[in-house]
Amino acid sequence: MSTLFDAILTADVSDEQSKLSAEAAGLVWGELRDSSMKVWSRQGFADLLKGDEDKFMEQKYASFPESKKKDGTWKYRKFNYVDTAGQRQTGGLPPAWSSSKSVINRAYDENVQVVYDMSKTQVEALTKAAVLEKEPQATDWEKLEGVIRTAKRIYEKLSLSDQDRARIQYSNFLGE
Repeated sequence: MSTLFDAILTADVSDEQSKLSAEAAGLVWGELRDSSMKVWSRQGFADLLKGDEDKFMEQKYASFPESKKKDGTWKYRKFNYVDTAGQRQTGGLPPAWSSSKSVINRAYDENVQVVYDMSKTQVEALTKAAVLEKEPQATDWEKLEGVIRTAKRIYEKLSLSDQDRARIQYSNFLGE
């Protein structure tokens, strides 16, 4: 068998694993989304998840002291540790879990109601819209001022010959 054929087989396995990974991430999202509808607050959601998250961390990382904070609680987010084979690893809750949990927590923060059958992308879009709605939008004048300040900072870093070139090229920029 050729090494190219082996590479094709490896790519095929990788593609299948990617499909399974995407399906698994979708299942994780669905479970967390549905669970979030049982509570009314971010803290309630955290309390609901804590027992199972602790159980996962205990099963997977109990023998690695790096998995706990100084106060003895689990480091749910990424942490580095050395496994039993002496290899450096990164631990924590699985990325699909952490990502989905983060989207739901942000929805709580922005008072976006997560309902049955909403996709993760839909919740992210609604949350982003809620944030933008709260933020004052810059006027065209404010945008222009920002662009000019940025251009001035860049201009000042140019060599003298490039500054001369810029002055010549952009002297009529504003119709002067």
